[in-house]
Amino acid sequence: MVPAVLDELERFVQALNREEDSIVLVEGKRDKKALQLLGVLLPVIYLGKFKLELLLEELAESGAMLLLLFDLDEAGESLTRKAVSLCELLGIRYSLKYRQWLRKLRIYRIEELFTVAQLLTDRAQR
Repeated sequence: MVPAVLDELERFVQALNREEDSIVLVEGKRDKKALQLLGVLLPVIYLGKFKLELLLEELAESGAMLLLLFDLDEAGESLTRKAVSLCELLGIRYSLKYRQWLRKLRIYRIEELFTVAQLLTDRAQR
């Protein structure tokens, strides 16, 4: 991975960590772990086997902004459309900004950030 992409990912994490009153929503356990390894300090909740509707109903009560970070594959696109629709229906604030940021970097699966986290760690140790 080129240094410019690693620099941009560091900016991505810094920007995420500056978000206030926000929760990151991802698809799976490995996605959550990848973000944490990358240095994301915000609460990260993974969908796992939960029904999206039930999870969003619970999160609606928190009043937090949801940062939707589903994969950029077909399943992730479908989940994103469904989540956006439900957020609007339930009056939940949400953002796709960070998902679009990863798209620009050509990172299509959140769990790919495991590899990136390792590269950043190696780079920091030099």
